[in-house]
Amino acid sequence: MRVDGWLNASKRDGACPLCDHLDWCSFTEDHQAVLCRRTDVAPPGWERTKSAKDGIGFVFVVKQNSTQQDLEQWQRERSLQRKQREQEERAKRAKSLSLVERDRQFRKLLDQLSLSAEDKADLQRRGLTDEEIKLGGFKSVEVWQKLDFEVDHRLPGVNLDGRSLNIKPGDEGYLSPIKNADGLIIGCQLRRRAQDDSGRYRWLTSATRKRPNGATSHLPNGELPLSIHRPIKLKSNAIGLLEGTGVKPFFTAQLRGQVVIGAASANFAGSKEQFKEALNKLSTELDSKEVILYADGGAIANPHVMQQYRTSYKLATKLGFHVLVGWWGQFTKDDPDIDELPAEVEVELITWAKFEGLLHREKRELEQLSTFIKETYNKVAHKFWKRTGELPPKPQPNPKPKPVKTDAIVLLSQWQQWLNAKSPVIPYKPGFLPTEEEYQQLGCPKIEFTGGDRNLLIKEIYQKWDKSLILESSDTGQGKSHSAGELTSDYLTGGKGRVFINDPNHRNPTTPSVEQNFTDQPPRHNGLAHDHERKTALGYPHVVRPKNGQTPDIKGNCPETETFLLLNQDKNLIVHGGKGSPICEKCPQYKDAEGKVKCNFILERQAILNEEKEIRQHLAQSVPGRAVALNEADKENKKPVDAFIIEETGASLNPYKNVPVTKKDFAHAYQELKQKDSKLAHVVEPLHDAIYELFNVLEMPEYGFNYVDARQHLLPTIPKIYQRFNDVLWELWLKDGWEDNTPKTSPWTFLIDTISKTLYPNLGAMLNSRQTPIQKQAIISDNVPLNWISLALEAIMENQAHLRVDQLGLHITKYDWRYRSTMNSYKLVLMMDSTINRDELAVLTKFKKSDILEIRQVKPDYSNYNFTIINGIGSCSKKRRAKSDFDLQVRVERTVGKIHDTHKFIGVIDHQLFANNYWGYEETDTEIKPGYWGRDNRGSNDFMRCKALVLIGTPLPNLGQAAAEYHAISGNVVRPIDLFGGYGHYVRSRAKAETYQAVGRSRAHLKPEPTHIYLIGNEAVTTKDLMQRYPGCTVNEVEIYDFCFEAAPKGVQRERGLVEELIKAIKGNTSTGSKEIAAKLGVSDGRVRQLGSEIFKNSGIKGGFTQLKTALVLLIESFKAKLTPLEDLPEDARWVAETYLPLLVTEDLSEAMESFKSLGEGFGWKTFKKILTATDVHTVCKLLSNILAAIAPILDLRNLQVEGTQ
Repeated sequence: MRVDGWLNASKRDGACPLCDHLDWCSFTEDHQAVLCRRTDVAPPGWERTKSAKDGIGFVFVVKQNSTQQDLEQWQRERSLQRKQREQEERAKRAKSLSLVERDRQFRKLLDQLSLSAEDKADLQRRGLTDEEIKLGGFKSVEVWQKLDFEVDHRLPGVNLDGRSLNIKPGDEGYLSPIKNADGLIIGCQLRRRAQDDSGRYRWLTSATRKRPNGATSHLPNGELPLSIHRPIKLKSNAIGLLEGTGVKPFFTAQLRGQVVIGAASANFAGSKEQFKEALNKLSTELDSKEVILYADGGAIANPHVMQQYRTSYKLATKLGFHVLVGWWGQFTKDDPDIDELPAEVEVELITWAKFEGLLHREKRELEQLSTFIKETYNKVAHKFWKRTGELPPKPQPNPKPKPVKTDAIVLLSQWQQWLNAKSPVIPYKPGFLPTEEEYQQLGCPKIEFTGGDRNLLIKEIYQKWDKSLILESSDTGQGKSHSAGELTSDYLTGGKGRVFINDPNHRNPTTPSVEQNFTDQPPRHNGLAHDHERKTALGYPHVVRPKNGQTPDIKGNCPETETFLLLNQDKNLIVHGGKGSPICEKCPQYKDAEGKVKCNFILERQAILNEEKEIRQHLAQSVPGRAVALNEADKENKKPVDAFIIEETGASLNPYKNVPVTKKDFAHAYQELKQKDSKLAHVVEPLHDAIYELFNVLEMPEYGFNYVDARQHLLPTIPKIYQRFNDVLWELWLKDGWEDNTPKTSPWTFLIDTISKTLYPNLGAMLNSRQTPIQKQAIISDNVPLNWISLALEAIMENQAHLRVDQLGLHITKYDWRYRSTMNSYKLVLMMDSTINRDELAVLTKFKKSDILEIRQVKPDYSNYNFTIINGIGSCSKKRRAKSDFDLQVRVERTVGKIHDTHKFIGVIDHQLFANNYWGYEETDTEIKPGYWGRDNRGSNDFMRCKALVLIGTPLPNLGQAAAEYHAISGNVVRPIDLFGGYGHYVRSRAKAETYQAVGRSRAHLKPEPTHIYLIGNEAVTTKDLMQRYPGCTVNEVEIYDFCFEAAPKGVQRERGLVEELIKAIKGNTSTGSKEIAAKLGVSDGRVRQLGSEIFKNSGIKGGFTQLKTALVLLIESFKAKLTPLEDLPEDARWVAETYLPLLVTEDLSEAMESFKSLGEGFGWKTFKKILTATDVHTVCKLLSNILAAIAPILDLRNLQVEGTQ
């Protein structure tokens, strides 16, 4: 690139004449002047004139008295020196250890070292747990560290004797092992304990003044190692980039749950081969092309570091990776680095263009501030001089403020015994609630209360805290909803504010206090019906949507209901009702002849919001809270006073917007854009064409293209769109997208906004009051496009939306910030859910974890809970058949029948498709109450009277939708079926939460008698989960063939029958031939032999019916036979009994079975039986138990007793 006659060092224009590198430096075309950033001493024939403007490097010019011959001679000498150095380096690298050998020697070295208490304390101070410290492999080293065993002296840091390390005085500290993408330890970096100007980190090296050719940390290819750190628990598929190779990237990997690549001084490009290899391997491993660069605090103001970042960005982008920058406002060195940032702090992912924009904005603002300070000082100085004749002292920076002692010390000591616990919890004492500041100083612990203090605690929080976000995680059945119904305005706010309860079942409350104290705010509807089979808490019939063809009992309250739904759901447009609404203003029922509002829906809604103090509603109806002046003397200072309660937060708070785009919508929006602005349409044409290609793929995957695959196909369109943007919209962007010589938005954002403005419809011009609702809807359907283009651009470039493609069209899911902003306007927000934790809620709401106060009631006694986990029946998914006796649904119904026979009155929760397969419910004590996942496992009291509750199947969410939602709330891209890392935890925790909610429907802890809960085919929870969740409960696991033999799979029933008949025949001394057994089982002789083979095949053992029968007969009869003294056996037979058979116990069972056959045939079966009777009884029992272990999945033989034995 040419700038004012200067060239940049590059492959095209040549290397720097002084340092011979192809980057970073500049020189004139005639090579008479050079800006070299790597050389500080002028070579012969040159002189150094000045420093570079940015402070990095110097300008050198050719001396005036130098001749051309002098320069050419110097260049020849320099060329020879360079070639000689290259030869020496190649020879040195050829002698160095290979990566595999490095790994072996480093492990040999590290195994001899330990971690000192001082160094461990330093790691713990940085936030590492003992498990993480052990995983990191950190080891302490002292001056000239001695080794117990010799290590190869070619290993960096090892002295020539191989028995000590080159650790100089002052360099004591601890080593951080550096691993590559294959997990090989390829280097170690030393963190010094000393804190001085020489830096904290050192590369291990064996090179000294006396040993100049000693091994350095450089790899055989000449590069310094890059470190690859993997987390214990993977939460993100994105690859992190970070300065440093030791503790910093390692701890970041654990903190953020992602794989991190670290480089010393962020010089990734300096280790280009490793960087390429690592990115490609990790990309394949994680199935991701996403890279996040975590810039250090103050790096944006450091030109040298920024240059390293730019080079790394360029290299990663060239390799096909999408690079984003993690940003949390780290403008200065005083701001935390990523490893110092708490995990709950939100990290914004910004584009590289935005990152560069921040740099220039910061420079401009600093220059403006500097100018202002200078001008202000000069004015003050001039006045001071006129009065005193002296100049005032120049302003000095303020010293760091000393920490102020607070009452937190008293607070900490008061609750120290609870804060020391693994999960800090402090007990609530009315009147002694910590303030907001004290709560933060205490480390944000949970607050635990007893049953009667719930509302006292919530009221005290409202009174003491300015604003509060509360998660109440008390267990199901502990009265959360009932207590919420008693939080009236007078009690909670002193009558100053309103209290809203947001509940999906707001029309049909399940608790009397909510139904009685809170007024329902009805949404728009076309008519509702009464369901007399289901009652509210106060005994009123449920109000539900009418079924198809059913006449509504309650008339619709808005004729334009479907019009609003069309715009909101089908066109992704938020159009509000009331004054100024293009829908309401064009409705003849909105105003009367005098212009006054006459719409009953609007009037009722206004009356409820303005006059009622306690309101129940659907979360989608929520409005911002009110703020009022609490002091008459200061009416301008308004503060929020309303309270906002959310029932079943994990299920009802869905902060994402799903936008389905049909193929018709897809074509409509693009054609509309073409008509309104053909240039804009030309810019996004590559995106349109690429998605159209996906629509028409001949062999589309069964579930379509997920986000990863779709985005990979669409990413190549980005350069084309940029090029067309430059050709078509560049001038418009410079005109409208800039302010004060600074871009207000990136070109990409400007393009998105321009498309949105172009496609936004003028509804006021389209509609009029003479049109019927159906006519309006037809006009909107035909003329208002669904703007998928802006959403798709956000999804593929800015990672702000999830996108997938299937046979039906395009599906886009985007995070909806409306609920977060609404909650922000309330004084108190109470989110109630027993199955969500603070971490998950922080991700869901985008609030900081430290801003959420978690409260919970003391756990009740769960000794009444008796769980039975029934294994072996199969995965009770939604795809179950019921056509034959052995189909899964038939076997499930047999199991339920067995449970019903035992308990008489039971509840069953299954998938909706099968809920009607069980007997109906009547008010008797011998029936079954059916329900289904997603409706009856939350917020229902219908199962309280049941003696037992049966939970069938795993309530997994739709995986495609779950992946979209997880991407929307976390920003992490995942494949729907890859249930690992953070996404796997997200899916499993949702299934687990639904199961716990279902368990809570039994209300067993409120009953005097035990309640039995059966889990059939539920893969969400384990015995350990239940024991931890319900302390004191009883959990039993049982195989289906032991619980209900008729419900076992067909093969298991046959195999168990074979073994049982065989055991009976052996014990009864009857024939054990396959034909006789087949007759008793009702199967063919061949099937018996096949079953025998399957028994052993299932246990990975070669064998069949004959081997099974032989082993069992010999071992069981050895107990029944008369004992044979050892001395009566021949010497070789005695050796078998005393030595060989005890050894056979430890052999593989297949080999033992084969040995039985060989010994029986060799000694003769009669003699071999004598050998067995002479063998130690413990050996025989062990041999028998090994065989029985092989058939344990078929039959529980723990209580087997042969006649005549104990």
